[in-house]
Amino acid sequence: QNYLERSTHVQNGNWLSTLPYNFAELICLTKLFLDDNQLRSLPEDIGQLIHLQELFIGSNVLVELPLSFTKLVALKKCQISKNQLRKIPEDIGALELLAELYLNCNKLLAEDIAEVYEEPDQLGVARFVTQ
Repeated sequence: QNYLERSTHVQNGNWLSTLPYNFAELICLTKLFLDDNQLRSLPEDIGQLIHLQELFIGSNVLVELPLSFTKLVALKKCQISKNQLRKIPEDIGALELLAELYLNCNKLLAEDIAEVYEEPDQLGVARFVTQ
């Protein structure tokens, strides 16, 4: 087992603009702190991080989330505030364990969210912050 496979945490605030091509090899990752960087996108294979429980990707320049984002089945807390998101994946409600979702300070419109969810309670999310 190599170091990447045993890693459980990755730290934030390093002004990263991209993540390494083999990022999804961090298969044991449970917490990921990538806030305060310059990320424009997340790798499409981020959905392979099936043990990820907490994801902090706020204060980046993300415009959208990859489709595989909804495969993060263990995700309980997700902070995506202060990005440039214009939409969220339509099937984000499939993340049944997601208890906290922070979306404030993005370019999301209430109407955009309402199109996907008639009410935020459909997410099963205790905290759904968009303002």
